[in-house]
Order: sequence, then C-alpha cells, then structure tokens
Amino acid sequence: MRIKWLGHSCILITTENNTKILIDPFKSTATMRMWPMRMKYDPVDEEADILLITHNHPDHNNIKAAKNPKVVIREGGQKNIDGIDISGIETKHANFRTKNIVFFVKAEGITICHLGDVGHLLDKKLLEDVKAKVDILFVPLSGFPGPSLETAMMITNQLQPKVVVPIHYRTPQCDAAIFKKPDKVYEILRKNVSDLVFLKENSHTYTKEELEKYTETRAHVFPPYFIENNKTKKEGEIA
Repeated sequence: MRIKWLGHSCILITTENNTKILIDPFKSTATMRMWPMRMKYDPVDEEADILLITHNHPDHNNIKAAKNPKVVIREGGQKNIDGIDISGIETKHANFRTKNIVFFVKAEGITICHLGDVGHLLDKKLLEDVKAKVDILFVPLSGFPGPSLETAMMITNQLQPKVVVPIHYRTPQCDAAIFKKPDKVYEILRKNVSDLVFLKENSHTYTKEELEKYTETRAHVFPPYFIENNKTKKEGEIA
C-alpha cells in the first residue's frame, strides 16, 4: 500500500486495488486564521472512497476536500468496506475534552493507526478490543493542542508499532508558535525509537514483508521537515 502525508494530520492511504482512504483533511489557510497557526500546505483535494474524521475541528474535518466519498466515518464502531477492516475507538481530545476517534485500518495484512488528537493513554480494554498489532502509527507531536510529547510517546510504546510517523507538528509549511519546536520533536523521537529516517518524498510504499523485518520501532519523517545542522544525515538513512 502507498501512504501519502498531505500535511498536518491528513493522510491518504491507497491500497493495491486502488481503494483510497483519506483521514483528517484540513481546511484552507484562510479558515485556519481562527487558530494561532498558519498553514502553507497545498489545499487538500483528493479522490477518496473512504473518508475518516477523528474529531470535529477545522484542521481535521474538511469533508469537502474528499471528492465523492462512498463512505464517511466520524463515529466509533467496526466496519468492513471492500475487504478493509476499520475500527473506530471513542476517546477524549487532548485539551478541549471533546470526542476524538482513534482509527485502526487493516488492509493487505497491514494495520495502521491514526490517533487524531487523543489526550490520554489507551486503556487495557481498548487495547484488547482492537486485538491487532499496529504496523504504522500516525502520532501527533505538536504538544498543545494535542497530547504532550511524553503522552504521545507513552501511547506509542503501548502500541509498539513497526513504524511511527509524526504528524500535527511544526514544519516549514506550518508556522505554529504554539507547537513544539522541531528539535524537541526529533529529540523525543530519537529517545524512543531505534532509528530516525527522513524520507525524500511525501509518499512511501509499504509491504507486509518489509514491515515484518523491523524488530524495533523506527520513525519515518515525511517531508516537509526541518534539517538541523545536518544531524539527519547522521541519524538515519534518507530514503
């Protein structure tokens, strides 16, 4: 399957049979002026068969960004759509105490988890209900208004994914003074994963066979990202 990071918390998953799953598309830069951040990512405008919305905030809930989705899911529960298993677990948002859905998507033998802006550790019953080993985890690493970096890494350690992908954090295309600085994001990743890999492109193809080779959690950082004093070249191969 191919995974593309469109910026902020927005992910596009494309399966081998060309089913497209879009998660948390954001609204335009103009809309984002109501928040203390400025986004310069390209507007989201994607064909999508399935649209998943983790919570009802304007930087996550732009339903109009998906062209003619067959299914829109913004609640908890379990569904099987064209052979793709989707589990939504209701949680609480990190700071606004509103509802947040953590989504688990399984296709082609690969399980993907998108945390949205969850603000707390996942309880034991939730983990038992999921009954799935997470291969790829999308974790918010802005700090406020998402979970603290420490909480985000504790959730990552609970799920023990093969690959963790940082989302919802400061990048050259997201000028957000309230977000943690990139060096703090990279620092906490280095402390919690076996390798920090900076990818050259904002999309990457994953296979079950490739992921099974990873014995420890590694981080894949999709561009755009900040390069700090050439440290990235020393820390991990830029693929």
